[in-house]
Amino acid sequence: MSQNLLQQSLEYLLSLSQDQSDPNNLFSILKDPKQHDKLFQVIDIIDPKYVKDIEKDIYGMDFRNKKNRKVIDGNAEISYDNIHHLINWGCSKDIKYFARYFRIVNIDDGLIEIPLRQWQMDSLDDFIKYSFNILNCARQVGKSTSVSLYVSWKFLYRPFNNSAILANKYRSAKLLLHRIRVGYEHLPFFIQQPMDVYNIGELRGINGSRIFTAATTEDSISGETVNDLIVDEVSKIYPLSKWSMFWDATLPVISSAKKKESISVILLSTPLGDNHWKPLVENARLGEGSPNWNGFHLKEVTYLDIPERATEEWKADQIAKNSEEWFMQEHEAKFVTQKDIYFTSTVLDSIIVKNVIRDSYIQDKFKDYKDNISIYEKPLPNHRYVVSFDPSEMMKGSKKNEHTNFGIQVVDVTDMRQKWRQVLTVNFEEDFDYLQSPMLLVFLAKYYNSAWIIGENNKCKQILNDIKRDYDYEFVFKGKKDELGYRTTSSNKGEHAKLLKILIDRCILEVNDDETLFEMKKFSKQLKAQSGYSDGLVLSMMGVAMILNLSEDKIESMFGTAEEGIFIKRGKELLQLSADSYVEKNDIEGVIYSVTEQDERVQEILEKNGFFNNREDSIDNDFIVV
Repeated sequence: MSQNLLQQSLEYLLSLSQDQSDPNNLFSILKDPKQHDKLFQVIDIIDPKYVKDIEKDIYGMDFRNKKNRKVIDGNAEISYDNIHHLINWGCSKDIKYFARYFRIVNIDDGLIEIPLRQWQMDSLDDFIKYSFNILNCARQVGKSTSVSLYVSWKFLYRPFNNSAILANKYRSAKLLLHRIRVGYEHLPFFIQQPMDVYNIGELRGINGSRIFTAATTEDSISGETVNDLIVDEVSKIYPLSKWSMFWDATLPVISSAKKKESISVILLSTPLGDNHWKPLVENARLGEGSPNWNGFHLKEVTYLDIPERATEEWKADQIAKNSEEWFMQEHEAKFVTQKDIYFTSTVLDSIIVKNVIRDSYIQDKFKDYKDNISIYEKPLPNHRYVVSFDPSEMMKGSKKNEHTNFGIQVVDVTDMRQKWRQVLTVNFEEDFDYLQSPMLLVFLAKYYNSAWIIGENNKCKQILNDIKRDYDYEFVFKGKKDELGYRTTSSNKGEHAKLLKILIDRCILEVNDDETLFEMKKFSKQLKAQSGYSDGLVLSMMGVAMILNLSEDKIESMFGTAEEGIFIKRGKELLQLSADSYVEKNDIEGVIYSVTEQDERVQEILEKNGFFNNREDSIDNDFIVV
């Protein structure tokens, strides 16, 4: 920066004041809108590098000594205080000028100035202009940076402004706040302000402004006064009922403001299949004037908005590393319908889940887990239950960009002729100490009539050992060589998945939980969750289906004989039926499958063992109607 240019600008700035000896006259200049354009001409050349030089001069000096507060010796003199006031004024008036002083962490270069791209500058203007905004963005384009900059600016320059940062997981919300903290901590000291609260989940300044974080639940901002609502990773808030409850409870809080300019709602995400994020974006695309417009201003960003990626070579390289479908979703921000679903889509779509019930005996015991436990039926006398669990990758840490959860299923397996019923689920997605799981599992097992606890020992052997050692619980499933739990291999995992699929397709297993149903809809033919989703509830349900593959003696030792009222038929015959061979058709009476010789054989097995005695299933000449 030219020292002469700076001196000329400062001389011009001082010439605006009637009394150059009074530094407070700068405030009267700042309050005069007619002078604003001229003032920006001055501050436009005061770049962050020069501010750093000023700070270096100040450090180690007696800042109270007036002779050390002059920027330039000579004809033009102006105090550091006035330079600071001037820069602060510029930052408060123009968020893009404020961005000059905000820092982010770059994977290659560490702490850097924000290289604002054109789409980011447009979005910052949109955040200020429109009260409701949607950002449908490709991965790694800087959407979090834009939001962090906007929230920081509001926090510093809008007194008593409350910003709520919400995400599908509390950890994700805290990560966005961490970006804000990094940017704040590296602002020039004269832009910062003293803090009343400063931690990983909340910031509160002496100007009365506040930033806080939470996960997306129906009471996330209950009782709060919120000016800015930021919801990150909207597409990952699943199942649909969770998003619906959150949004239905949150929108009235925001809508209570009398002035539209008092609020700002920003929803941001990358597409993830064709879930609830899709209609939000598509309705916003309609624009003002359409009867179906949802009131959101839409900004869509793809890899083409990033100059260094906008080449055919980069696109081809990314597709070669993964797939074209993946590229369309992750980098073109398109809604791609997943085609590799393992379970039968039409059957899953026909399932009607139940509402959860309250059971004070469980919920009062585990108050910290009340949002994770879904109860659909209390234990019934003389009924037999299975408690199956799968910790997914949570015990050993998840891989990058993978979602993990700890799933527990409680299923009534008393009589297949009356259907097996899902009666309780537990779903931990984060912030769960798996060392607490033995206590929870034993409690649930005892409550549900001393149920059998089933878990695979590939990953959760420690949990099974703790249940046996610390709680001396008797009914823990043992596999080969009398080893606690069962071992999953590539071959038997396919068998267990096929058994579960048949139980669902044949309406033998009653699925009541919406989160379990959602995971089934995102469970791929590779027998794992699609990218970005979890599968702990499905895998734990596969543990329940596994018991169909046990020997007759093993089943009787666990559940008794058919004469004792416990009916569990070995599933070898059912495995002969490939559910993939079904020819599905839509029919007003339900889902119809074409009959093959295998179907007829299975039908004989089911009828022989009384599956249809208490159900309305029937066979006609051409179809099995379920």
